[in-house]
Amino acid sequence: MNASKAAVVLIGYQDDYFGENGILKAVIEESANTTQVLKKTHALLEQLRADGQSTR
Repeated sequence: MNASKAAVVLIGYQDDYFGENGILKAVIEESANTTQVLKKTHALLEQLRADGQSTR
């Protein structure tokens, strides 16, 4: 993979799912730990920044 021509697209990070009072939080809480999803996404973005990649 050529990292200079690759993209990471993050879809579905609405407050309805991930917010503390999100009305749909229970829908994904059963299938995935939302805290881990957000922590891993944050770590990925931090690593991309450290590698000099744009995260806009």
